[in-house]
Amino acid sequence: MNRLTDVQEHEAKAICRKLNVEKSSSYPFSKELQLAYVSQLLHLLLKARN
Repeated sequence: MNRLTDVQEHEAKAICRKLNVEKSSSYPFSKELQLAYVSQLLHLLLKARN
């Protein structure tokens, strides 16, 4: 299995921080934002795999 580069790891950590913020948010569209962040994270992981 391929590992993330330092840049990709930094991006993944930033996305995870955003996800954690949105978990406790009362913003009406926080679920949609969470889905967008998960999508970004999956894209990053799939890109690292190739």
